[in-house]
Amino acid sequence: MIPQKTGAIPKDQKNYISEIIFNGMRSVVYIYRGGGVEVITRNGTNVVENFPKLKEGFTKMSANHSFIFDGIIITGEGKTEKERSQVEFRAKLPPQINPPHTFSFIAIDLLYFDGLDLRDLALADRKKKLTSHLRSRSFYPKHYGILSIPYKRTHHEDTLAAALEKGYEGIILKRLIGRYSHTFPKNWLKLKPTKG
Repeated sequence: MIPQKTGAIPKDQKNYISEIIFNGMRSVVYIYRGGGVEVITRNGTNVVENFPKLKEGFTKMSANHSFIFDGIIITGEGKTEKERSQVEFRAKLPPQINPPHTFSFIAIDLLYFDGLDLRDLALADRKKKLTSHLRSRSFYPKHYGILSIPYKRTHHEDTLAAALEKGYEGIILKRLIGRYSHTFPKNWLKLKPTKG
């Protein structure tokens, strides 16, 4: 789903959540119950072997359940173009070369759980399930760099100001009732500093 660009927070902002824009490599993660894991980039390449620590964490998650996550792989704090380039460069290297950086997977959305298609659920419901599943595992996904993206349901102006102060490029607003779709971009609004 490609976010629209806008310079203003909508008047009906109570119907949106806000998330920081991370600079990294967008990926869909397939976790199959019993051990199989794929990390598929936008060009259709499976790069799971290039990120061994993430693979280890995803594999542990596959012990009893299956998942499909939409998310982004970052290094550092996921702020800069340089950090994004480091992730993309790592994805192109032979897997046997030890990565020089620490990588994290920021889970943005949960599309499937145990074969159940969640894409038609409202975003608010998918977010609850995403947070719940990443917190209820028998191990701590964050120890493997697997995190759910933080979000706010109010005070989006403050979220934007805080993101810019920390060096991020802006925030994305998503409608709470929005269904997951690659062809309905009005669900997302990208807010960046207005150029004078």
